[in-house]
Amino acid sequence: MNKDLSYRLINIADPTRIYSVLKFNEFLIENPKFTKNKDLKIASISGGTEPEIDLLDKDVDITYLNYDDDPNMWDLTKNWEGKDYQYLHNTFDFVFCEQILEHLSDPEMAFKNLNLLLKKNGILHCSVPGICGIHMDPNWYYSGFHPRLLNKWAKKLNIKIIHSFFWGSPKCARMYSNCEFTPLVYSGGIEFFLPLFFSLLKKGKLKILLRVHIPNFLIHNIKYFFQDMWSESFITPVYTVFMGEKK
Repeated sequence: MNKDLSYRLINIADPTRIYSVLKFNEFLIENPKFTKNKDLKIASISGGTEPEIDLLDKDVDITYLNYDDDPNMWDLTKNWEGKDYQYLHNTFDFVFCEQILEHLSDPEMAFKNLNLLLKKNGILHCSVPGICGIHMDPNWYYSGFHPRLLNKWAKKLNIKIIHSFFWGSPKCARMYSNCEFTPLVYSGGIEFFLPLFFSLLKKGKLKILLRVHIPNFLIHNIKYFFQDMWSESFITPVYTVFMGEKK
């Protein structure tokens, strides 16, 4: 993927998100019809531009259904089958709902509402924590979801599962249970930090390097001494990603 997106990924405060983006990138490589399609209609439930969306054409039509903009209208725990929402039914090629379900009292209703938004053969992309400490109170209800639950909801709605998986590591499990959403540039290995180091050094930003970036990197790696960010065998979900197609 392009350098701008790669740099953004290692600097966002959610290192596990990289797995979601890479998996979505694989899907787009296998389905190139989506990559250059400017006519795609996309709904972002999270209220911002997600890195997954950045993999699509920059001119795609994005609709933001953000709870903070209108809490009454965009409450996903309400039933969206009613007339107020019918103009959105069967409208979108992609619906992205990232890190939202854990903040809802009725996530299954939300999952049904997301499905209503999709065209036939539209794609639902949803990510949720598998382990997470309490944050954004008072709207906090679930500490984590296993892929099996999202798969069960999908089968009820006749959604074809494209992929549904979790990822985790011992270090990441400790971080997320304490709400330490530290960017990969600090919490990952030295290979992620060095590009930032040399970039700032080249720009003459020695003070910010010494005051901010080097201390952040050292403090975090000393705190989790001998614990690696990456693991292929850790069986506890820290981050769950679901993608399915409406039939």
